[in-house]
Amino acid sequence: MTSSQLETAPLPADDITIADAIKASCEKCLDNYSISTMRYLVLAAYLSPESQSTSILTTRGMIEATPEYISTTLSLPLHIERPIAENSPISLAEPDRPVTRFVEDLLSLLHSTGKILQRSGLPNLASFLATRSNLNDDQMIRQLAAAFSPFRDMYTIDGKNVYLMQKVLFLIHKIQNTSISFPKLKSPRPILADNILPVFLIQAGLLDISKSTDSSLRNLNLSDSHLKISSRSATILRASSVACCQFLIDLVQGLSQTNKSLEYVERDGLVRYLSNLSRERSSSCAFREEETVVY
Repeated sequence: MTSSQLETAPLPADDITIADAIKASCEKCLDNYSISTMRYLVLAAYLSPESQSTSILTTRGMIEATPEYISTTLSLPLHIERPIAENSPISLAEPDRPVTRFVEDLLSLLHSTGKILQRSGLPNLASFLATRSNLNDDQMIRQLAAAFSPFRDMYTIDGKNVYLMQKVLFLIHKIQNTSISFPKLKSPRPILADNILPVFLIQAGLLDISKSTDSSLRNLNLSDSHLKISSRSATILRASSVACCQFLIDLVQGLSQTNKSLEYVERDGLVRYLSNLSRERSSSCAFREEETVVY
């Protein structure tokens, strides 16, 4: 297993979603910047004229990343100019706080990940995975979540533990479907509990929250493009979307025994279809949860 091979394995440019929830702190970014922003950042990191040792795909690059680097790479000005008075030709530069907050959240994620890799003496995240290539799904999930706090997508609701693990499941699914050998990773395509799928399921009439014990969910206004909910409500909604999708999968598989038209509907294909359809139809209505990077 070569370092160059594995270095690109966990970072498929067409599926990077690392900033979906970081953008919750930046409504302006939500309006003006989409997932293509993060694709561009990853592509820029690959094509950067900087040496490989200072790319943000490396441990050193993560630690040394600066606001100016992110701002320049993404063409996100950190300051805006405002006239000192109405109709004045003189302007003063002041921080663009929503953009600054977005960049700070992204840098916090890069810096914390880089420091963890540095303490382990590893040059990049790929090396962390390479040293664990013989782990099974459960072991890999546990080790990634134990090492990196943004992977700890787990909560306690009414005394019950809820494990959603969207980001780590996404990563494991992606690396097991590459040319790199992870022989013990055998899990099917996961149902990813992001902040878009629940909205789609509600809009499609597949998930009913009208009788939820959570009043904020009962009164949810899905027409609000900047919908913000609490961590508790978000967890309930995301967990419900996973249960709803699993119910649909079980229903289709059960009906396929007597309905030949459903005979060739595979589980992974149905999960992929629901995920793609939700992004196509409901991405503009995704809910936001403050200070989270797990989506």
